[in-house]
Amino acid sequence: MRIYFLLMLSVILPAVSLGAFNVVQLYSGESAGCWMNGSANVTCQDGLPIVVSFMVGAQPYPYYYYGNFTAYATKSDGMPNPTNIYGYPCTVSSSSTMQCFTVLQAMPITSLNGIARRNITVNLVSDVFPQINLTKTMVINITHYANATEYRTVMLYDSVSSQSELMSSTYYYFCSIYQLCNQTIADLAGQVAGDVSNATSAMNSDAIGQAYAYLVYANLSISEANRSYASFRLRSNEIVNNLLSARAIIGNASSTYAEDANALIRCNSSFAAGINSTITELNYTPQSDTVNASYGYLSEAKGLQSNLTGEIGRCSGHAASSAQSSQSSGQQPNVQKRSLLPALPVSYVVIVPALLVIVVSLLKFRGIREAKRLREEANRHDSMKQAGSIVPQQAPQPNAGLADQGKKAGESGSAAPAEGEQAPK
Repeated sequence: MRIYFLLMLSVILPAVSLGAFNVVQLYSGESAGCWMNGSANVTCQDGLPIVVSFMVGAQPYPYYYYGNFTAYATKSDGMPNPTNIYGYPCTVSSSSTMQCFTVLQAMPITSLNGIARRNITVNLVSDVFPQINLTKTMVINITHYANATEYRTVMLYDSVSSQSELMSSTYYYFCSIYQLCNQTIADLAGQVAGDVSNATSAMNSDAIGQAYAYLVYANLSISEANRSYASFRLRSNEIVNNLLSARAIIGNASSTYAEDANALIRCNSSFAAGINSTITELNYTPQSDTVNASYGYLSEAKGLQSNLTGEIGRCSGHAASSAQSSQSSGQQPNVQKRSLLPALPVSYVVIVPALLVIVVSLLKFRGIREAKRLREEANRHDSMKQAGSIVPQQAPQPNAGLADQGKKAGESGSAAPAEGEQAPK
């Protein structure tokens, strides 16, 4: 592989084209538990440093301008500076080559099997001022694996470390918050945590055998602690559950008492004082450290709630019966007297419209009767008028003969004056 670099010197020095530097990855076979499969692939066991070799070559260039070029590693790669086969800095001059080595960080054994991709950047710096910098990047594919011992150690480490963390965190919770402590459990948990810490340090130092031994000791300590630890955990859970339930009941009772305190004092002042004292006492009761004591504390809290609820109900029933007796004795409550005041406007709203409807109906009925009477009078007048125009043309009326006789008597003059009447003089 060949790469060309363009060099720009200062205005004092003439511009000179550098020759190409070759940075070639080498097939180096097995080295410290790793071997390279070609120029860009390396296979290495977990926990072992990964040694990579490459060749740096330079074509002729003006030596008096640049001097030698030394290979350095960049900080981002996390690897030491390249060296030659003797461990000295990897330096190359004009028309020369040099085989260099660098070491990559080992893959942790907890990574087990897999493939990782790493970049190796070589920085070539000239000796002569102004120190020209040239870079070359290589890519290495690392196939890493865990052998049987490493695999067994990692599996044991995962199991022991998780159990140790659970035991330590559980014990710390019960002991620090609820003062439920046990020195035997504390000693065993501390011993297991120490063994796991030593195993971690040994694994980071690639001391697999030593790490496995620490993990075996830690696993034995866990097995010994499990008998007493299981009993401690169950007992502590039972105590804490009773404690939390009792505190919740006491809190509800305290809120209920605060809401109904005035009514309870009026109804039964001695009971109100006693219940308030009991709430205060239960709130400041020392922490229970046995199962029986926790059940007793929970029972007292339930009794407090029951007594308070019953007394509130009794006082409410007494108040209701007193109100009924006052009503039956003829003493009208003030609330009822005040309720009569708004009833008057309601009656006016109902009665006045009804009276208006009745008056309007009577006037309307009277008008109807008057109109009917006028129509009847008009009809009778029309009937009589029609009868006077039609009678002369019909048969003589029954009174006609009497009228003729009176007329004839008057004409003869012989008729005598009626009784009581005087003749004209």
